[in-house]
Amino acid sequence: MAGASAAGLAAGIVLGTQATSKRDEAHQHWASTQTPCADAALANKLIDEAKGRALGANIAFGVAGALAIGAGILWFTGASETQARHVAVAPTLTPGEPGVVVFGRF
Repeated sequence: MAGASAAGLAAGIVLGTQATSKRDEAHQHWASTQTPCADAALANKLIDEAKGRALGANIAFGVAGALAIGAGILWFTGASETQARHVAVAPTLTPGEPGVVVFGRF
C-alpha cells in the first residue's frame, strides 16, 4: 500500500505540473482580460486540458492519501513477526481417547 501511495503521489505531481504548464501556455495566448484573445480556440483547448489534468492530479493525491492512511493503519496495528507465526501443541484427554490439538496463527 505504501508503494502504491508513492506512485499515486508521483502521478499527482506529474499531472499537477502538466496542468500548470497548460494553463500558463493558455495565458500566453491571452495576455490581458482587457483585450480580445487572438487565438481563443487554442487557449480554450489548453484550459480544458489543464482542467482535466488538474482533476486527475486531485484524484491521484486523494488516492495516495487514502493508501498512505491504510498503510499506516496496517503498519501500526499489524502483529510483529514473533506474534504472527505462533503454533501451540496441547495434549487432550477425553474418556477413552487421548489426543493432541495443534492450533496457531500463520
